[in-house]
Amino acid sequence: EISAFSTGTFGLMMAMGKYEILVCAVLASVGLVVALLSADEGADSDRKLGSHYSLLNFAVFGMMVLASATNLVTLFLGFEIMSFAMYALSTLKRGSVFAVDAGIKYLVVGALASGLMLYGMAFVYGETVVLDYAGIVTVLYGAQPTGFLALGLTFLTVAFACKIVLYCF
Repeated sequence: EISAFSTGTFGLMMAMGKYEILVCAVLASVGLVVALLSADEGADSDRKLGSHYSLLNFAVFGMMVLASATNLVTLFLGFEIMSFAMYALSTLKRGSVFAVDAGIKYLVVGALASGLMLYGMAFVYGETVVLDYAGIVTVLYGAQPTGFLALGLTFLTVAFACKIVLYCF
């Protein structure tokens, strides 16, 4: 059994338990498979594989930060690290007008989602006055929430849907 541990280095904003380690191992494995599969495609095109691999590593790192986040600030940082790498990865095919167009549209939607996420986190913080998940649950369990909490959670839900590019049209 893998024992859970937490470090005070980042003010307990991240924790690694057995499930977080499992998720990080799965993410690293998927990243390795994607890197191996993209090596053949990159050899046939004009893409620079060095930047592709580094951006892929940053995207996987952002996902790992998301998996180990215990705080809204760390959650936002993980989303942004992952998103910036994905914006650049979507435009990496040189000479393609469609890749640049897709990257710009993805950047605009991501910027809107980042603003919504911060606004939602501000409403949740205003209601609970804590940023870590356990503190939010503790405060909300004993308190009578107002409409600001529902508004904040709605903004967070819409932002998460935009960040993972969940379009339902």
